[in-house]
Amino acid sequence: MHIQTHYPTSSDAPWPQSLRSHPIFDVPEDLQPLPNAYSGPQRRSRVLFRDSDILVAVNNQIRIASLQEAKSPRSPRSYKTLHAPQVQFQIEQMVLNADGRLLAVAGTHQVAVVVLPSSSRGGRSPLIECKSIRVAPFYYGAKGSPRIAKLDWHPLGEGNTSLFVLTADALLREFDVTMDAEEPLQTFSFLQKRKKSNTFNMDDSQSTETVSFTFGCSNYDAQGARGTSDWTPLTVYGLLRNGDLYALCPVCPSRIRVDPVFITSLEAYVRGKEALALNDSSLMSTPIPAFNPTSSFSSSTSSTPGMEELDLPSIYDHQRKYIATLTKQLPEEGSQQMATSFTLRKDVSISSVSTVSISSHSNTTGTQLVTLNAPTTIKLELEAQGPFRFQPAPAPSPEPEWDELASDIIYLKLASTDGKRSSAGATAAGTILIAYADGRVDVCLDLVKVEAVWCRPGAPHSSPVTLALETINLNFLSYFRPAPPPQQARPSPSSLQPLLTSAPLHPRFLASNHPVLMRDAVYGDSVYVTHNFGVHAIWLGWMSDVRRALERKDATEDFKSLQDLLDDLLEQDEGLSHVVQLLDTVDPAMRITFPVVGCAVSSDVFVDYSLLAFTSHHQAVGMELNVRVPEPQANEIGIMAEAAPHLRALRKSSDALNNNTTLVQSTDKNQPSGQSASSPPPAYAAYNAAPFVGVTPYRPPPLPPVPSVIVGKTEADPTQLRQFATAVATMAEYHRSLGVTAGVLEERVFLLTKERDRQMAVTMTLKNRVDKLVGRDSVAGQRQATLAKFNRISAIQPTLLKRIDWVLQRLMDTYNGALTEKEKAYFEELRRMRKQILPTADGNSLLSKADMLSKQLELLMPTVKDINEKEKAMKEGQIQSNKLGTKQMLDIGRKLGS
Repeated sequence: MHIQTHYPTSSDAPWPQSLRSHPIFDVPEDLQPLPNAYSGPQRRSRVLFRDSDILVAVNNQIRIASLQEAKSPRSPRSYKTLHAPQVQFQIEQMVLNADGRLLAVAGTHQVAVVVLPSSSRGGRSPLIECKSIRVAPFYYGAKGSPRIAKLDWHPLGEGNTSLFVLTADALLREFDVTMDAEEPLQTFSFLQKRKKSNTFNMDDSQSTETVSFTFGCSNYDAQGARGTSDWTPLTVYGLLRNGDLYALCPVCPSRIRVDPVFITSLEAYVRGKEALALNDSSLMSTPIPAFNPTSSFSSSTSSTPGMEELDLPSIYDHQRKYIATLTKQLPEEGSQQMATSFTLRKDVSISSVSTVSISSHSNTTGTQLVTLNAPTTIKLELEAQGPFRFQPAPAPSPEPEWDELASDIIYLKLASTDGKRSSAGATAAGTILIAYADGRVDVCLDLVKVEAVWCRPGAPHSSPVTLALETINLNFLSYFRPAPPPQQARPSPSSLQPLLTSAPLHPRFLASNHPVLMRDAVYGDSVYVTHNFGVHAIWLGWMSDVRRALERKDATEDFKSLQDLLDDLLEQDEGLSHVVQLLDTVDPAMRITFPVVGCAVSSDVFVDYSLLAFTSHHQAVGMELNVRVPEPQANEIGIMAEAAPHLRALRKSSDALNNNTTLVQSTDKNQPSGQSASSPPPAYAAYNAAPFVGVTPYRPPPLPPVPSVIVGKTEADPTQLRQFATAVATMAEYHRSLGVTAGVLEERVFLLTKERDRQMAVTMTLKNRVDKLVGRDSVAGQRQATLAKFNRISAIQPTLLKRIDWVLQRLMDTYNGALTEKEKAYFEELRRMRKQILPTADGNSLLSKADMLSKQLELLMPTVKDINEKEKAMKEGQIQSNKLGTKQMLDIGRKLGS
């Protein structure tokens, strides 16, 4: 088995490699996975970090352990199990909210929320009782319900309790377990509702199945959208299986906690957009509250052809009403902290879109966050804006025989020069990354902002524009193609088209592949991609150049303008981003892979900065990541003259190392784009200026699980003895297989030797015959006759091939006639009925609807029976109350007779 490792597997290994032997990852042999009806590609995230704690999902169990205790060599390693009664399903996804108190878990069709304990160290009991809440069992978990695509906590929700759940039928619902866990507070759809008709529908299931979504605001944004003045924090991007990108705006949590400056800036942003779109010169001279610097005015509505057809007055009227509802809820003192000085200027055209930016000098970082209610004044539904138009169009897949199925999307803010996330006052531009199942990752720059648009009867559909910078190829398809044959003078057809069965992996591993994008917990310009074949790291080093260009108004001698920088980036043939494979889980000898079902990055100061990957076979692989040292400029520190030669030598050695290092599965250049040629030289050579450089992919060893040794324990329990016996039996069987393999190889060598001798004898015989026919031993005149015969055969061969072709075509035309129009219509009707009846992932089939109706009928029958019984009892009581006694009847008759 071809495996290379440099780390030991015992608990004595250095941290974090020693984490793989932690008992939290052990699975009993008798533990069977829970039944799961869905076997297709699915998002999986079964491990995460909470400060210095680690949480792992095993079947329907949630385990928690302290990393500080695990890191100590003397403390015993143990974990605790969180007892959540409402979690009775196979856990596929885990998402932690911002304050670390609520954990959202999801299976294929179920969702629940678990209230986590404050610490994992309290008590000696291995079981911790936790409160768990089942989320909307009527929508998630009922028979025939659509599959859960993704769930996430909204960063701007009040108390970090706003949970958004996306299903495969393109419905996005918001829940707040502190208010109501049964019914959604809001429901959105990434696909517009279509009128039912009996016409033939050409849409396939991939164009209606959603796979992922992402918020326009960062998941780590605790500043309430501070420093932003457009609709990006209230935008949600949705991704379909076929790669189409849609956006919903505005998507506001039912209770949102934001900076009041954002609301006031958004109002000014809409007023400025309306002034430019409607060419109202009088409004341009009106004082407008201050904006965030370099906030772009370019938007999806301004970039849509035929702008007069979009009914801009109606759009901006709705936006003003929406913002007015938010502004009325602001405190009076918060609305008076805005400066009134502003400047408007026009920038260069980017992708044929004229942009306008607003500059100000206001300082609003000291404002307090306020809690607002989501506006409900506009009764129209949000318009699903899309599909997005990519300019220029992304490069097509190098392997057209495989379908390009999208799997995940992520939105990143432009990071600063040192890789940190953008803080208050940063540029409003962002980056969109889209991952595909075949290893393709599209990197797009969000310069044309999405605006708030509602569905209007008869209005045209808007399609926003995004700038496609780069297409990264992670080269997954190399696992499914055999090694190239050796170079030959004239290769045979068999060598040009090798069989797929000789590839390292079976195509089923690519069919079930679902890459997941995960942002780094420390640096905003690093992204990790987990998939069936390992883990890749992507470093977007060019973010600092784009951010610097956006923050500067005009081009200078040292810095380029944004238009020039984008032109240079798009003209480069080589990749812009650094891509490195950190983990390789493919075993080419056994032709199997161990999919990564969880990945987390630890950034706790008491532990370390490391990455942990968790495979489907419950193997944990820990890797230490490099902390980047900030690079001071020459005017910040002084350099002694005697230290300058040493620094120059260090810089030369570092450049030579970077030039000679080959990145595995990389599409980057030797020089990072973050270090511009026109930028001033740094004060010293940074040792780790480009992260992930020189990292080789690590493969975990396929050793049998060995129980960890507990200090002070002198006896072994039966479980550990059985594990030792299993390990010994496995090694003995492996040793015997090596002996058998050696005998097979010896027999094979013997047969090859015999075959070589036979071929040499045949070769000598043929050589003698050739010499007698056309060689030096040929009879006079025989050589010319033989060559003439060869020429005659070569001339007749094309004629014979054409005749054979003609005969075969006659046979095909005779026995394979074309279908009639009625037969074609019959088969088309069968396909349509099959598509309508058989179950699909979006839950729109007839069988799924019938199952849903039967489930709803079962839920309603007890209530109907109770109502019928109550009505029956009431009727009987009225009949009895209407009967009178004999004396009463005589009295009534006496009165009437008199």
